[in-house]
Amino acid sequence: AGSTFGGGSAVNWACSLRTPPEVKEEWAREHGLTAFVDGTFDASLDAVTARVGVQSEGVSHNRNNQLLIDGCESLRWPVETAPQSMADVSPDAAGANFIGNGDRYGIKRGVLATFLVDAATASTPARFADRCHVERVIHREGVAVGVSARIIGADRQSEYSLTVHAPIVIVSCGSLNSPALLLRSSLPNRNGLIGKNLHIHPAIGVGGTLPEGAPDVNVWRGAPMTTVAPVAAAGPRQDHYGTRIECPLLHPGVVAQSIPWTSAAKYKEIILQSRRMMIMLVLTRDKCSGEVRIDKHGTPRVYYQFDDHVIDAMLEGVEKCIRIAVAAGTEKIAAWHNLEPVCLPPATDPAARAAAVDSMISEMRKVRLPLAKVPVFSAHQMGTCKMGTDPRRSVVKPTCESWECSGLYVIDASTFPTASGANPMMTTYGIAHMAAQGIKRVATEPLRGVSRL
Repeated sequence: AGSTFGGGSAVNWACSLRTPPEVKEEWAREHGLTAFVDGTFDASLDAVTARVGVQSEGVSHNRNNQLLIDGCESLRWPVETAPQSMADVSPDAAGANFIGNGDRYGIKRGVLATFLVDAATASTPARFADRCHVERVIHREGVAVGVSARIIGADRQSEYSLTVHAPIVIVSCGSLNSPALLLRSSLPNRNGLIGKNLHIHPAIGVGGTLPEGAPDVNVWRGAPMTTVAPVAAAGPRQDHYGTRIECPLLHPGVVAQSIPWTSAAKYKEIILQSRRMMIMLVLTRDKCSGEVRIDKHGTPRVYYQFDDHVIDAMLEGVEKCIRIAVAAGTEKIAAWHNLEPVCLPPATDPAARAAAVDSMISEMRKVRLPLAKVPVFSAHQMGTCKMGTDPRRSVVKPTCESWECSGLYVIDASTFPTASGANPMMTTYGIAHMAAQGIKRVATEPLRGVSRL
């Protein structure tokens, strides 16, 4: 996703959550990053929020998001409107339902429509190299001096070498490719932390089918993620490593490939009911971490495994989703531990319905998340070039400059000390803006060869 022009913002779902307060406090307390609590980061977050045009007033909700709201309100659980980085938040805004696959109608204010435009129209315009693969950062005696890359020509076949000489090099390749680039560049990596500390926000889906005759849900219509329910954000251990419940972007083809196959007849039955399905996403703030390494070709390879902490948090989130779906009036529940949706007793028999729900949740907790048998995916990648004040425990400084190479900065979600626990786009923007202020101050200084931040 991030390899396209505009990076991850070109394909994200426009959900623009600010960094949770408890996360900022943890980063300051545990990692010495006081800028996250002294107002410095918040000022940058305000600046990028204004530039992107994030808005939460007047946001319309499609049927799927409205059912999440209805279920939470019925249970008296917290639910909030997720601020949107879209110019049009009205019902049936053109292109809103396809916002995760591009922006042909120009309603999403991603990097392509904002910051890259600013760069292109600056007094000294930026120059862009498309279809470009950076192979390594060039550095000498601990100082970054440029990058070596290969670029595909306009005919999409010819390949050329490209070397850019620069006094400041900024790596923004994302949490999988940024550490890979640093590792390919043969930085000393004395503490061995480049590529470590990978967090992925493990996610899992839960669905519910409304009765025949109920208004269609059609999850593929309207803005996809306009609601967030932080009902389980504190986590089962109350350490703020829990889950947030959101609504995903799912087109019919994605729904179709997500349905377990038991038989042709059953598959057809379920997919024909998909227009009546409400679908929720459990987004988990993972405390455990994985690693990005490179193979002999310099290609990133990901290593990650859940621990019990993540599994317990996900199970709590799934339980909340099941209860929300039931409260919203669904008649069938689809979760991973059943190959087919489970039919619930009618709402006219509340005792039997409650017993069936409790039985399903009990079975789910018993099964847990067996390895390679449950469809779990990564919502976001973070943390592989972590920021900190201690060079023994981090890859970059609070300014995002490398501890080991003067003039080399890493500015993307890989600098997160931990998982953010919320959609990380605005946090990434905020860190980028904050780092940019420092880079502007040092860019005009004549002295090179030693770190100036």
